[in-house]
Amino acid sequence: MTLLEVEDLTVRIDTEFGTVHAVNGISLSVERGETLAIVGESGCGKSITGLSLARLLPEPAARIAGGTIRFEGIDLVTASPRTLADLRGRDVAMIFQDPMSTLNPVLTIGEQMAEALLRGNYGVSIRPVRDRLLELLDMVGLPGGEAMLRRYPHQLSGGMRQRVMIAMALAQKPRLLIADEPTTGLDVTVEAQILDLVGRLTEESETAVILITHDLGVVAGVSRRVAVMYCGTVIETAPTDTLFDAPMHPYTVGLLHATPSIDADADEDLLAIEGVPPNQLRPPAGCPFAPRCAWRQERCWVEVPQPRAVGEQHQVACHNTATREEAQQGRPARLAPAPPPPNLFGIGEVVTFRGVST
Repeated sequence: MTLLEVEDLTVRIDTEFGTVHAVNGISLSVERGETLAIVGESGCGKSITGLSLARLLPEPAARIAGGTIRFEGIDLVTASPRTLADLRGRDVAMIFQDPMSTLNPVLTIGEQMAEALLRGNYGVSIRPVRDRLLELLDMVGLPGGEAMLRRYPHQLSGGMRQRVMIAMALAQKPRLLIADEPTTGLDVTVEAQILDLVGRLTEESETAVILITHDLGVVAGVSRRVAVMYCGTVIETAPTDTLFDAPMHPYTVGLLHATPSIDADADEDLLAIEGVPPNQLRPPAGCPFAPRCAWRQERCWVEVPQPRAVGEQHQVACHNTATREEAQQGRPARLAPAPPPPNLFGIGEVVTFRGVST
């Protein structure tokens, strides 16, 4: 059954230079007990999408400009602040990318974890709470027991703070967990433990997980489906095995061929995607990937491709998709150089900054 359904989500961010088109009409769905991975380059809109789903955008500068987000039939876009407050933590939890900017520096780890655990649960005795906190610490691989609960965030390493964040998110066994780069700062051993924990969550408690990451190795190990984002749009969605075996969008092919593989020869060069994404202050009229794509056509410059089905649960937004053989050869990854970045202020325009003409 569908737990979360997103239709035509659009997010805009107002800046001093203009409005950033951060998310441009994406549609996603997540089933109970499913792990959906959202991948893409930095700045493609992954984290903004996650914050939007939890209704944690820094309004009014960042705002949902259109679309719907339905969680078990509740439209989170129009939901009241009280409804959102009741859902967060209990039903929808989020692991943030930077734990140091999220944890309170003047509260102990135990106080912050207890706050997350007791939210909405009053009259609970101290001993069960302490036992549950110790269980959560053990679950995420944090040693120290009660001594760890008495520490402050600055006394922990970056990886330990990240695990505290994960423990807080899991405290009330949410039905949807949005994990924004949850293994950042962790060594490979602890990363494997956390990913195993995510897998057990989906199997044992039917917790749905949206995993936001740029690490395709992580995606291959835990996700059931993958949504590839580029410039605020979902350009390809497919089951994980299908995406790795037969990618169709040139950008997806480029990502896969730019990822190291243990099966590759030691002297084999990775195929880097040349160029940079377009400036989202002035989004292009056509396909945003056209300046970097070796397969671009004339229509790509003026017409935005719409998602279309190319297989079972496989959709791609591209005018000229790759065949299976061409994707394996990496042809779409041999991309043309990008044009110079756009001038934010217009050619020849005089700009005054703090009284000085530039």
